Amino acid sequence: FSAMRLMHHLLPYMIVQEFKAMIQDLKDRRMEGETAPRLVLEVVLFVVFRILIFVFGFDAFIVKFRAATEWASTVSFLSFLKITIFLNQTLGIVQVERITLQRLLLFVFGGEDNVVSPGEDRLMLAYAARLFERIWSDPLSTRFKAFVVSMTFRDDDLQRLMLNERAISVLGCGRSDSD
Repeated sequence: FSAMRLMHHLLPYMIVQEFKAMIQDLKDRRMEGETAPRLVLEVVLFVVFRILIFVFGFDAFIVKFRAATEWASTVSFLSFLKITIFLNQTLGIVQVERITLQRLLLFVFGGEDNVVSPGEDRLMLAYAARLFERIWSDPLSTRFKAFVVSMTFRDDDLQRLMLNERAISVLGCGRSDSD
């Protein structure tokens, strides 16, 4: 756990995506008859949580930045190592692989409105459950291999699964098994 990693939720892209998803969910729930005060409370909590994340994340950054400043005044291998660790934590705030996978899932399951509705979310979860069930139940795979595949699953793996050019031939264009 890194308190600085919490700041991932403060990236403009993440705020917009999470806010759009929340607004769509609130609209759907309002249509189902849920009361307005409850929905307003969720919006307030969304804002309050972002403020708390900013406070704790920024505080963690300042504490670690001050420590890194002290380490930079000493020339040694240990100081270099500590500054490198701080740099790694700072770069880890933007979780590029997570955002890329999220964007790909949004593209596939979000529809033309670019928002994952509750129904689309269930479909996405069902797809992921079936995918990982298949990974773990493969008779040619060991538990260790299934664990490694599960833990290192990335956006390019999902893209490869979705766009298998050997299995797809559109109107005779593209590759087929006979090529």
